[in-house]
Amino acid sequence: MGEAFSAFAPFLTLGIQLAVAVVVFFFIGNWVDQKYQTAPIGSLVGIALGSLGGFVKFFNSVRQLTKQDESRQPTPRED
Repeated sequence: MGEAFSAFAPFLTLGIQLAVAVVVFFFIGNWVDQKYQTAPIGSLVGIALGSLGGFVKFFNSVRQLTKQDESRQPTPRED
């Protein structure tokens, strides 16, 4: 169980990272809306940028973790 969890643990944080990126950029956009009275443009742009950045980070992390996982697996032997 511990070995399976340690192999899966890096993937658990990916969803949290994506959600945090969207929420942080939403609040930045909301702040811009309040400062310049541009509602809801700033919030929408913030959500879009957070989503885009979060997904780019998500897919890059998954690709990197998958490569690391593949490099750890033994190659099949030809008999």
